[in-house]
Amino acid sequence: AQAADVVKKTTGDDRNAYLKSVGLKRDFTQLKMVAFKDLKLQVDSLSFKGQKDDAKLESFKLDEKHVSLNYKREHVGRDFSEVASLMNFEKARLGTLQGLDKTDMGFSADLSSGRKLTMNSMSAETAKGSANRTAAELISKNMDLTVSARKVDQGFNAAPQLIDPEKDVFDKMQGLKSTEARLKWQLSSSLKIDALFSDGEG
Repeated sequence: AQAADVVKKTTGDDRNAYLKSVGLKRDFTQLKMVAFKDLKLQVDSLSFKGQKDDAKLESFKLDEKHVSLNYKREHVGRDFSEVASLMNFEKARLGTLQGLDKTDMGFSADLSSGRKLTMNSMSAETAKGSANRTAAELISKNMDLTVSARKVDQGFNAAPQLIDPEKDVFDKMQGLKSTEARLKWQLSSSLKIDALFSDGEG
């Protein structure tokens, strides 16, 4: 009955992909919880079991009035050939890169005096290399400071297949690493600082 319901909710390419994925086991679990009015928790787990290997996407998100924390881990086995038979919305979440291990983490907090701190990181690893990003931003009423670092191994040529907003950036950075910092500071009505530091290495 559950399989029939899935087919009814899909059309076109998704339905064909579902019907062709014989022998592929799917499992999706979601937990949502609201506590103390301002505290929200969501945990998702999406897993696939193929003939020779598996794939999994796990995520965790915690939101409080002044703090937000999220974590996502993605694993696609090297021999998970069924990745080509996934439905489009599944590919949009998991991607199509076999042999990938990817971790995303994010944190944001509203600080005192109207300041906000945001931090995030991403690490993607394959047998041929890895791509990494770390970024942080501090915003106040009259200041905006951002710092970021990126590194892509020479052998990492799968950036276009990542599910990541900066996949095109990583694609152009193969074999490179960079660090960038920018400060925008309105000291007074007549004095403003706009400074940029950038350093790259290949």
